Amino acid sequence: MSQANLAVGVGVSSRGWPRALGWLALYVGLCLVLFHATVFDMVRTWLDSTAFNHGVLILPIALVLIWRRRLALAALRPQPEPWALLPLALGSLGWLLGSVAEAKLAMQLGFVGMLIAVTVATLGARVAWCIRFPLLFLFTMVPFGDVLVPQLQAVTAGFAVALLRLLHIPVFLDGVIIELPSGRFHVAEACAGLRFMIANVVMAVLFAHLAFRRWWKSVLFVALGGVVPIIANGLRAFGIIMIAHLSGNQAAVEADHVIYGWGFFVVIMLLLLAIGNRFADAAPPGETAAPLSAPSAPARWVWGMAVAPVLAIAVGPVYALSLDRVSPGAGLSALPAPLAPVGWQERTADASRHPSPWRPGFADADARRLTVFQKDGRQVELFVAYYSHERPQAKLVRYENRFDDDPWMRVGLDHHSLPGTDVPAIYERLAGPAGQRTVLYWYWVDGRLVSSALEAKLRRIVATLGGGPRPAAVIALSTEADPPDAALATLDAFAAGLPTAPAAIVGSFAGAAAP
Repeated sequence: MSQANLAVGVGVSSRGWPRALGWLALYVGLCLVLFHATVFDMVRTWLDSTAFNHGVLILPIALVLIWRRRLALAALRPQPEPWALLPLALGSLGWLLGSVAEAKLAMQLGFVGMLIAVTVATLGARVAWCIRFPLLFLFTMVPFGDVLVPQLQAVTAGFAVALLRLLHIPVFLDGVIIELPSGRFHVAEACAGLRFMIANVVMAVLFAHLAFRRWWKSVLFVALGGVVPIIANGLRAFGIIMIAHLSGNQAAVEADHVIYGWGFFVVIMLLLLAIGNRFADAAPPGETAAPLSAPSAPARWVWGMAVAPVLAIAVGPVYALSLDRVSPGAGLSALPAPLAPVGWQERTADASRHPSPWRPGFADADARRLTVFQKDGRQVELFVAYYSHERPQAKLVRYENRFDDDPWMRVGLDHHSLPGTDVPAIYERLAGPAGQRTVLYWYWVDGRLVSSALEAKLRRIVATLGGGPRPAAVIALSTEADPPDAALATLDAFAAGLPTAPAAIVGSFAGAAAP
């Protein structure tokens, strides 16, 4: 396009930009006000977690990428896009579901999705397509990937152990615990390599957009950005263990901070960039778009588009506010003592003075009880946490509600069927300072046992959105018997002697709480 034609295009289309950008600023400001808690959660995660420090750079990078497209944008005329109101409302409802489930990832994805959808609704599909990569790149500022930590821990531990065995070093692997004659090593969550992988993938996505024009090159480079850090982190763990094996643990700790930390990550990133630069495509010539001659929208349609996005944005927060006002119904201040299994004796009924070193989470429950039973030198703890109804301050399934709080760490996860129960229990093996602990537990939702946190979460969401409240609980059996087979045998014997099924135990609590 000649300079004259470009000037005409800019002059014609620029008349619609000030008004469109003004409405866009208004809608984005409304999102920031209504979802400010979600924004603060994202920012807090960026600042507190090294895995997501890059989040503070995503928005500035996206704005720079949009600025690079300014000539093409100037030749386009912004036009309201009514179909984008549907994904805008869906984003608000997605935030609502995340709020009910206290799934911050869903809330943050819904918020970012709304920012993109409201841009399309206000500026139009042609404009959004012109800046599609910067808009989609905004999703990378959502802190995501924590669910991969257990898998990354297992991969890192397995990789390091495989290399140790290649060197004929005696090694034993138990979950994420690595034992050598020279010492014991734990592949902790911080050693899983999540921060390396996420930052590399984000960098690879950005580099692929800037350097490649062929889609298969972009896909291959992004895949390398995810796989290479995982392999590199396995080498990093192997190096730390070898240094500890040869020269002592203190040297390994110092090497981890000085050599194998972010300096190691920078080397891997530079290596990927060098590989990508070697195969980069030539930059295309400057792109501009032909000026559009579409007529301006009628005034009544403009005002309709002014109100409709507000309603679509607000649907989620308004409904969430109505749910917070649901009457909680009756609750329990304390749980009655469970009946002892045949042959077992209760050691104490006071959870605050029980002799067990195990301290489960679930501090937000309406009522909790940890009862210790003994028989023939064996000890089993029965733990129940009861929730009268779902609400932001008290949720059955959340990250903080776990059984491996410090000093315990989870080294195994499976399912196990107990006598007298039709639903297998979730089986966790924990390692602590004095040995291992076995935990079997269920969620009790809608009057039935559930052995999946996801299913329990979904059932609670449905109950809450339907106007609840409905009681729920977690029921856990635990023992420190060792080895794991002996622990399971102890818990099997305990469950076989229970006078009632686990679901009936909590059902009696719910009956006691009924008005």
